[in-house]
Amino acid sequence: AQGQYEAALELLRKAEDRAPADARNAFWFCRTLLRTGKFDLARQALERSLRDFPEDRNSMEDLGILEYQNGNFEAALGWWIRILEIDPESQNAHYNRQLCYIRLGKRAEAADAKFAFDRYKTDENSPQVTKEFLLSHPDVNREAQSVHVHDLLPAR
Repeated sequence: AQGQYEAALELLRKAEDRAPADARNAFWFCRTLLRTGKFDLARQALERSLRDFPEDRNSMEDLGILEYQNGNFEAALGWWIRILEIDPESQNAHYNRQLCYIRLGKRAEAADAKFAFDRYKTDENSPQVTKEFLLSHPDVNREAQSVHVHDLLPAR
């Protein structure tokens, strides 16, 4: 987050020494390697992570982006389709699938992907629509917050 990638890589190497072949460590290696432009090493780290967590959408997403940036649009498309098999409502996957189809010259498929993206994208007006309801229902409002506190009562 602070852009100190070499220091992060050193810490990740130490973590690797303590827990060799840990897939979670491989994932963070990938994230750091992507930011330093070491794409081949990042790909290897992602593939290692996916061996232990074959349905990890974050790793698939990173591979899709990596393939797209390298001009491998068919391979990138494959990753976005795999994500949609797990989460058919992934707006990000539908959007990137659309981009791949455009690059591949498949206009009808791109239009279908755009339609799906538009269907599942976040409604920017929803906070305005729900505001009155949430203000009149404080318990529901609290639960709607991404970070919230529950009052704990002593056990009886």
